[in-house]
Amino acid sequence: MCDLCYLAVMGLVGAAIGGKLLYLVVNASRILADLKDGDLTTVIAYYLSGGFVLYGGIGGLFAGFAFASKTNGLDFAHVCGDLAPSLALAIAFGRLGCLFAGCCYGRPYDGPFALVYPAGSPAPSGVPLFPSPIVECLALVIVTIALTVLRVRKVKRNLMALFLLSYSVLRFFLEMMRGDGERGFVGFLSTSQLISLAIVLTLAILMARKSRIVMVNRQLFPRFCISMHFICMSLWAILLSSSEVKNMKRLVAILLVLASLLPAIYAQGASEDGIDTSLQDVLDRGTFILGLDDSFPPMGYRDENGEIVGFDIDVAREVCARLGVELVCQPIDWNAKEQELATGNIDCIWNGFTVTDERREVMTFSDPYVDNAQVLVVRGDSPVQTIADLEGATIGVQAGSSAQDAIEDTPGFLDTIGEVVEFRENLTALMDLEIGGCDAVVMDLLVANDNINRSGSDFRILEETLTNEEYAIGFRLGDVALRDAVQAQLDAMAADGSLSEIAVKWFGADITVVGK
Repeated sequence: MCDLCYLAVMGLVGAAIGGKLLYLVVNASRILADLKDGDLTTVIAYYLSGGFVLYGGIGGLFAGFAFASKTNGLDFAHVCGDLAPSLALAIAFGRLGCLFAGCCYGRPYDGPFALVYPAGSPAPSGVPLFPSPIVECLALVIVTIALTVLRVRKVKRNLMALFLLSYSVLRFFLEMMRGDGERGFVGFLSTSQLISLAIVLTLAILMARKSRIVMVNRQLFPRFCISMHFICMSLWAILLSSSEVKNMKRLVAILLVLASLLPAIYAQGASEDGIDTSLQDVLDRGTFILGLDDSFPPMGYRDENGEIVGFDIDVAREVCARLGVELVCQPIDWNAKEQELATGNIDCIWNGFTVTDERREVMTFSDPYVDNAQVLVVRGDSPVQTIADLEGATIGVQAGSSAQDAIEDTPGFLDTIGEVVEFRENLTALMDLEIGGCDAVVMDLLVANDNINRSGSDFRILEETLTNEEYAIGFRLGDVALRDAVQAQLDAMAADGSLSEIAVKWFGADITVVGK
């Protein structure tokens, strides 16, 4: 079964079980009373045949996703990020179902857009009611659009946290205008309001602990909170126009709307006060997330067992051990590496990453640790001996790589060749070269040597290079504290010989330049 199908099945099963269990818990007192007065089989059949609590369904959905992620080797945080917009839209459609079914209706309301249900509906008929299903549906559509835009911009890890935050605030407010009584109450708060408060509190604790699941981008979070604030203000302008809302509830609603700005103000202040918390964030979280192209041997790739290995991986693992954190290797789309780093999905790009002037403008780099060059790989029987022999040739290259930059930046090269074909991975480009699809592939010298030695393919490397360059570790712009901590460990490894040992393991010689 494909990953998506497996996730969907496990998520739906979890949602069905979770929604029903919470419904039974909320209605436990009624169930016990009915069991005393009625037939056991009839009561059980009645409560099992209908009734569902949305928050229970969401909890069960997460449990299903977590189980599927664990058993299928998926990243739970990324699964949540990928599916957050779909979850928001699914709940929106669910509220339309509530509207047509006559459940989850609003309280009596004399303001604009009131709903009047027909006779025979579970909702009171002929009475103007607050349109709570419609308001919730429209708000969730707005949230879905916002999350989808962020998802398209490659934001993943914080999307579910943003959805839960926005939905909890929205649901807390809307519960004040619900008229159906079968919801369960503790004091003057409904069960859903208590769960909403618990979710917001849990998110606050996880964010304070820098949990990887709710890792929040310092620029994105305040903007999202402020946007949600104005959405809530617009919705509650309608609610507060009703004379049915008592003064105390008006006051509570206004205070809660204003309070929803506080996280944004705090996050905005934290992003502008110049404090670099990058190292402390990693230490508090206990994980260091390394972004890589997992098909880039010998720097970082998957071995025959599917494990991510390589020179960079061994060095990073030793650095993490010395820092007292766990290394997490996160494969990324190399063509979107800058977005993955900027949005906080990873802590660094460490995978044969070339330093360029353009990248220095948007990232903070470590000192170079290995020298490299961009070279041309051709078939062994190719007549090509120099770059000049490539006139009119088709050149393969990995999209978004420094090899692609070298093609564009080498004077006269584009005028000499015929066509440039982009590939997702170097391995795919080399396969195309082997079958004659292209005439040469531009790639990193270290990677080219490893691929030729490992595969035994009849390739050779031209002596003439396009560019000479250096590998370094790329961090988010301004993450100087984290960069300095990693650099200090690299310097220590160079001094005690452990960096040299790792280099000899992978290259047969110490080719590192740290401290030299």
